[in-house]
Amino acid sequence: MRVKRKMGPVGEFIFAIVFLVAGCGVIYLMGSDFTLVCHRDRNACTIEETNPFKDKEVITTLQLSDIQKAEVAEWRDSKGKSSYRPVLLVDGTRVPLSDVYNGSYSACSKTANKINAYLQSKEADFSFTQSGKAPAIIGIIFAAVGALLILRFLWKVLKLMLRLIVVVAK
Repeated sequence: MRVKRKMGPVGEFIFAIVFLVAGCGVIYLMGSDFTLVCHRDRNACTIEETNPFKDKEVITTLQLSDIQKAEVAEWRDSKGKSSYRPVLLVDGTRVPLSDVYNGSYSACSKTANKINAYLQSKEADFSFTQSGKAPAIIGIIFAAVGALLILRFLWKVLKLMLRLIVVVAK
């Protein structure tokens, strides 16, 4: 015969905190938008990061004339699975557009192609944003579940306290 074990209130609270922290961590670490902004008349390109938990931050500023091309960088994990991210080739050094690797080679290749098309064109300005919305949505879902579980725990504690007050008052 199998005995079902229920998680106690402290276990539920810890579980809720883990969900909340994990969700916020995903948003903080992977939910950033990275924007490349170039101005041909100023010969300047900046890479900016926007995150719900941080102020807008300029990651790096480059001379437009120093950018040779954009390409896709590959990284392999211990199991041999590849992840990709677009990078700028500047004086032989790879400058990543974001901290996050992507599982889609084609998306990174399209980004590199857009940047290369701008570099070869005479267009004055260029702006491209690599969105971190998908990880941010996953993080929001985890954080929301954690917050709801915490509210459920607090509601149970409040009901228990009210019952105790009623019993003591009798």
